[in-house]
Amino acid sequence: MLMSAPVLRYPDFRRPFILATDASKVAAGAILSQRFDDGEHPVAFASRQFNDVEQKYGATERECLAVVWAARHFRCYLYGRKFELITDCQALKWLMTVRDPSSRLARWNLLLQEYEFDIRHKSGRVHTNADALSRAATVCAVQEFVPVIDSVELMREQRQDETLIKVITDLERGSSAKIGGNECFLNQYGALCVRSRPSRTNRREDDIWERQVVPTTLVRKVIQAFHDAPFSGHFGKRKTRKRIERHDFWRQMGRDVGAYCKQCHSCAERKTPKGRKRAPMQVFGDVGRPFERTAMDIIGPLPVTTAGNRYMLVFVDHLTRFAEVMPIPNQKAETVAKHFVEGVVLRHGVPRQLLTDQGTNFLSKLMKDVCKLLNINKIQTTPYHPQSNGAVERFNQTLTNLLSHYVAHDQRDWDEWVPFAMFAYNTAVHDSSDESPFYLLYGRDPDLPSAVLEEPRRVVYSCMEDYREELTARMRISHDIASAALRAAAEKRKGHYDKRSRDASYRVGDRVYLEVKHTDKGLVKKLSPKWTGPYRVVEKTSPVTFKIKNMQGGNACHVHANRLKMATSNDPFVDDESENPQIPVVQSSTIEAETVGVRNFGSDIALASGPDALQKCLAALVAEELCMAASSPQCHVGHEASHNCHDGPANQHPLSTCRYPLRSRGGVPSD
Repeated sequence: MLMSAPVLRYPDFRRPFILATDASKVAAGAILSQRFDDGEHPVAFASRQFNDVEQKYGATERECLAVVWAARHFRCYLYGRKFELITDCQALKWLMTVRDPSSRLARWNLLLQEYEFDIRHKSGRVHTNADALSRAATVCAVQEFVPVIDSVELMREQRQDETLIKVITDLERGSSAKIGGNECFLNQYGALCVRSRPSRTNRREDDIWERQVVPTTLVRKVIQAFHDAPFSGHFGKRKTRKRIERHDFWRQMGRDVGAYCKQCHSCAERKTPKGRKRAPMQVFGDVGRPFERTAMDIIGPLPVTTAGNRYMLVFVDHLTRFAEVMPIPNQKAETVAKHFVEGVVLRHGVPRQLLTDQGTNFLSKLMKDVCKLLNINKIQTTPYHPQSNGAVERFNQTLTNLLSHYVAHDQRDWDEWVPFAMFAYNTAVHDSSDESPFYLLYGRDPDLPSAVLEEPRRVVYSCMEDYREELTARMRISHDIASAALRAAAEKRKGHYDKRSRDASYRVGDRVYLEVKHTDKGLVKKLSPKWTGPYRVVEKTSPVTFKIKNMQGGNACHVHANRLKMATSNDPFVDDESENPQIPVVQSSTIEAETVGVRNFGSDIALASGPDALQKCLAALVAEELCMAASSPQCHVGHEASHNCHDGPANQHPLSTCRYPLRSRGGVPSD
């Protein structure tokens, strides 16, 4: 309905009205329409943003609020007339007949009593028109402008070049001239060209290149056309240079192409540098007693068991490697804090340090308050870098592997096998310490069920004091040996890891790109950028972690050096005063009419660079009419609280001279 033409229709008060409403978490949308002989046509659109209090309502209450607001908004059309109410919330029918509503629902029910309407439920999958009005418009994909260079511009720039004008003058006088050992001539349009043989070894005997000489002022445009355009593919410097040198010529082409490709923002977001090395491994300091430093993590979601459990809360001690695993029904902060106190604090004492990742349940205010109350130093890893919590991550692999041997086919009994898996792990000898976690924690080896027929080794102590002294000495020696063994194992791993590492040499003020680890819902990772940015390094918080801030605004964040790569800043094509060297593009929900340079500068043809070539070529031909239309935008839909219609940035690229109204992907008509 939003894209059909004609869109709006004058109301016919002899026909019944149709009111379609929808609510999202932040806004409400409504469409008033009527059925005519040629189908259903909208009469008016409306939308508004919820305030802070309304955004806290439940989904059903927000849907009801949308109906009340829409009825008020279109009261002049609906009052005294029976209409049809269309919504995707089945619960609204119940709300109209509930016997004991809350005060707010009762008030809304009374407000709707003055209207006569029938409610018709429409599935949210097909209720897309009002749904689009209740959500922010999705900005159309930004498309770059690729410049057009025709024969007139080429000849004008050649004759304004101090070096080339001398060659052109000699040729017009009948003299011969050469540039870089290549014979020069003027083509049929009067443009300066060179004639030469290709340098490649597999050329044909009669292969002669006639290439147009590009003046310095047009070098950037030429490279942009052969690198950025859809038919060019954003290849690297070698393939781009090979593509250009068959048609055009200028000195230092390889240097200029390489510099342009190196600072290309789109390539920087998608290409990983060859030979990229990781930062050196960082090793935690030694711990002196069990559960002095405890690592915590959550495994799941897993199949829901008969007991209602879906996750496993895992704790690993850094000294003994003793593990505690607790099946939990959810991963809310309250559940995590409760099992931490009961499973670790009340069993093994208060740890001095608690290491977690950056899950919201671990960073919640409740967990911070618990750690503050117990005087625990809460530390966390950098985002998307689980290697910093390697002890618990490695145990997670071992635990899931142990459980996989014993769970049923439907996997809904895994929580029944967790105690057995814990016992098996804690009583097994650890490779690093050469002792079992059970022995390092309790000072003795357990009697295993499989060894019940063996004669137990009995040690008789004369008194409790003798047992205490022997146990204390045994535990002290065991912990010292284990600590030294773990330290040696960590240094060995570090030495092996650092063979392929390099120091994190980023400095405060450097421009960097951040590796993308998360893909938005509905998008495919293979088609998404691998890097985002650029960011500015604002602080070095450790030898391998940095605090960075997006140069386009936003909060600063801490990241590991392995997720960063340097952005090119010293480049002949980059303006020193500009933060973004790319050609400015329009950041709005309209699509620009754009053109790209063609291969032969002697032609005045312009090719459209978008997927709909015909539409954009026509748009370019009627640029004047489109510019007149764009000079007086009309917003079809107004978000009463926040939606603004505008013409985009004031300073556009010289080629971005025309715009035409299209519908944005979010469902809201553009201006």
